[in-house]
Amino acid sequence: MKTKAILVFLIFLLPLFLAAQTDSLSTGERSLPVLNNHYFTPNSNFLSPFMTTFFKTGIGGGVSLNSIPIYVMDGEVLLGRLEGENTYVTADVHVQVEAKEWLAVWFRYQANARIGSSTPTILAHGVTAVTGFEFGWMLRLWHNKKSQLSGTITINNATVSAVNLSNFIKDIIDNPDSINTSLSRKKNPLDGVAGVRYAYSFSDMIGIQAFINASYGESLIKNNKNVWKFNTGILGSFNFIHSHDVPVGLNLGYTIQKFSLFEGQQEDNIQSFMFKVAYTGREEYNIGLEFMHVRTAAPLIEEENTIEYLSTAFVMVYYF
Repeated sequence: MKTKAILVFLIFLLPLFLAAQTDSLSTGERSLPVLNNHYFTPNSNFLSPFMTTFFKTGIGGGVSLNSIPIYVMDGEVLLGRLEGENTYVTADVHVQVEAKEWLAVWFRYQANARIGSSTPTILAHGVTAVTGFEFGWMLRLWHNKKSQLSGTITINNATVSAVNLSNFIKDIIDNPDSINTSLSRKKNPLDGVAGVRYAYSFSDMIGIQAFINASYGESLIKNNKNVWKFNTGILGSFNFIHSHDVPVGLNLGYTIQKFSLFEGQQEDNIQSFMFKVAYTGREEYNIGLEFMHVRTAAPLIEEENTIEYLSTAFVMVYYF
């Protein structure tokens, strides 16, 4: 059913892509993320409200250090903690097309993996891989010389695969006669998202962006449950090409996602701090390094509330 739904959305998107070829690209004009002569440096982790046509791709990785609790007496006594390391790998392809001056559509594919890179983390944290497809529509709601407000509607479909050796051993001990015990688990949640994005330019050097999203769909953790998720963020944009004749752009931002993982549990937060440095000497393409510090929940690790990691990604964007 999910495959059929995705095909329907693809068919719906096709005429919009065709319209974009005649309405935007044929004019020979290049749409750019510019307000008040300020060029907003694109960021793959913070999507902008601009009706532009672009191809964006990035690849990166990161490392985290988390202590792993060791318990005895059926988990009642903490014996000690081990230092363990996780490795993160990420890849991203994002295509957006300006269908009209007030409408854009996009497709995005993301792949992420978390791998325990030491014996303690392999045993305690396991391996998690996530691939996701995203289709979206963006409509311009308000626009003037210094600001732009856009609304978005998005469909997300992800495939999450997890291998957790410690949970597998525990399931065998607790249910030795069960035939349903599996080393790996897989889920394929589908959800819909609605949100708004905003950009404001103070000058040709400084700008700011913000967004807020609300989504509803299948839970990753809760079986046969639908959940609400909310996330918001703010991003500062600094470009020195006009003010100082230096082709360098910077981003500095923060996002937070709040949602409930388990029944009766308080909301968990995923907090991200972002920094980017990019080359802005050419208007049609942008090359930069993105750095993120992420603090996220660790639902598969008993008594471990959060995982923190730092990631770096090399990102290229080309505007048509």
